[in-house]
Amino acid sequence: MASGAPRCTVRGVAVKTNNSGRWNLVSRVAWTVLAAVVVIMTISLFYPQYQQFLELQRRQAALEEEYRLQEEKLKLLRSYQDRMRSDARFVERVAREEHGFTKRGENVVKFVDDQHTPLTQP
Repeated sequence: MASGAPRCTVRGVAVKTNNSGRWNLVSRVAWTVLAAVVVIMTISLFYPQYQQFLELQRRQAALEEEYRLQEEKLKLLRSYQDRMRSDARFVERVAREEHGFTKRGENVVKFVDDQHTPLTQP
C-alpha cells in the first residue's frame, strides 16, 4: 500500500482520493491572498503618517538651516556692534561711507560712472 496517493475507506472499501492536494493548494492561495490583504491594509493605514513624517523631516531640516544662517548673521552683527563700541576709526568710516557724513569744512566729490551714455563722434 505504498502507492503514494492517500487512501480512505468508505464502508470498508479503500478509495483513492486526491482532494488533499487541491485543498493544500486552495489553502496556500487563501493564506497568500490574506497576507497580501493584510500588507496592503497596513501600508494604506500607515502611508499617510509616513508621508507626514517625511514632510516634517524636510521642514525640520529647512528650519535648522535657517537657524544656522540666523546664528551666523547674529555673530556678524555682534562683531559689528563690538567694533562700533571700541574702534573710533571704524565708526568714522561707517559714518562717512554708509551715511554720507562729513567733517566741518570738507567738500565731498562723487564720481558718477554712467556707462549708458553713448559717445558722440564729431
